[in-house]
Amino acid sequence: MTIDVNNPKHLIADEGKVLKQISSGIIMGKEVYLGKVMIDGKLVDDFVENFMEIDEPKPEPENDEK
Repeated sequence: MTIDVNNPKHLIADEGKVLKQISSGIIMGKEVYLGKVMIDGKLVDDFVENFMEIDEPKPEPENDEK
C-alpha cells in the first residue's frame, strides 16, 4: 500500500491488491480517501491502520444456464 505524498489521506493499493477496511470487512477498492467512520455509534477519524491490502478478488464466472 502506498500513501500519496501529496495527500496523506489518499491510500493506493499495490498492483493486484485491493484495500479492505478492517473494522467493517468491506472491500473498498484500489484507492481510498480517509475521512470519518462510524464505530460504536460514534463518528471518528479513519486511520491508515484501519485498512489492509488483500489479493484482488477474481470475478466469478457468469452462469449462462437458461
